[in-house]
Amino acid sequence: MITKKRRLEALKKASRKKTNTAIAMMHFYNPIGKGDWFITHAQEIEGEIVFIGVVYFNSFQWQEFSLSKLKNTKLPFGEKIKYNPKFQPVSISVLKHLLSSGEDFRP
Repeated sequence: MITKKRRLEALKKASRKKTNTAIAMMHFYNPIGKGDWFITHAQEIEGEIVFIGVVYFNSFQWQEFSLSKLKNTKLPFGEKIKYNPKFQPVSISVLKHLLSSGEDFRP
């Protein structure tokens, strides 16, 4: 049986290959402040959707996080992390360049 830990390790390994050519397929964002989550890989593991992607606050970091964590993040004024349905897939290298240039992907 493949454990949750081994599945996560495999997902992380897959996401690290060609990191600059990986494609961000989804975007979540903090509607009242800093915080953008760009998803490159997703997998259901033991009933939970797990994402790997680039998280951008003031710098880029590859991270693993779950959909439930994003949904349950409490923000001021009753706001929640939001999904950007208008986001168009883009490579991580282009994404980094655009964000460094001040591009905003929020709707």
